[in-house]
Amino acid sequence: SAAASSFETLARRAEEMGGPRAPLFLLQAGQARIGGGNLTAGMQHIKHGLALLAERGQWMKLYHAGRRAVDELQRRGLTHEAGEIEIFLQSNLPAMADLPTQRLEESALNLPTHCPACGGPLLPNEVEWVSRSVAECPFCASPVKSHA
Repeated sequence: SAAASSFETLARRAEEMGGPRAPLFLLQAGQARIGGGNLTAGMQHIKHGLALLAERGQWMKLYHAGRRAVDELQRRGLTHEAGEIEIFLQSNLPAMADLPTQRLEESALNLPTHCPACGGPLLPNEVEWVSRSVAECPFCASPVKSHA
């Protein structure tokens, strides 16, 4: 699909530059490939994106992205593939007790669902909060204010 090709191109360029968005683009490419019926390529992208997060020690991002991938695969009836991601997470994540936690402020509940600048999805527990009411878009790094 065109979306998958676009995400693959973005991921390749971001990874070549050591860019922080490469794992996110790989995960999006994987979702798009699976949605388009290419399960093998989709799983390769998802595993590569998760592996980059693990290499970078981005444990909370790895945890959330992995859980989201597992949920999406199960929703599609791809239980074997969901199990592969579960095993990857179990062998790559530190113990839950060792993961840093981030308490969400009340303002986090009022974060827009999508970035006004690029349209990327925003999940309050997965974005980097730069202040009590401003988060950074994980796709374009634009500041996004929560609604009061």
